[in-house]
Amino acid sequence: MMLNPKLLKPIILYENETSPVGTGTITLNDNISNYSRIDISYINNDNEHSGITIYNPANKKICLQSAHAGGTNYYLTYKFSYITLNGTIGTYESGRELVISSNKSIFSVTDVSNQKVTSIIGYK
Repeated sequence: MMLNPKLLKPIILYENETSPVGTGTITLNDNISNYSRIDISYINNDNEHSGITIYNPANKKICLQSAHAGGTNYYLTYKFSYITLNGTIGTYESGRELVISSNKSIFSVTDVSNQKVTSIIGYK
């Protein structure tokens, strides 16, 4: 069986390394409904990069998440925020940051926009 090369061609829907961290909206170059798969690259406020693949992405609430372990108190920081893609607009929603110590107690829970999308690549 031969694959259709058009299905494999990546299309840049969004790209911006310098946008502010996860607030407001982003504008896509095409309607998200035209794509069966997208790859989202994002970065958190500690300059740690991550990525996620989403199939049939239209009108889905997507969780951007990252975790970091370390420090003198052996803590885990878990960060997550949401973005919804609808039409040509991506809308950031709430975000949180949890810091958990090695003895499993929660140091803090903070409402914060701590992730930003740096690129969205679509596949039809």
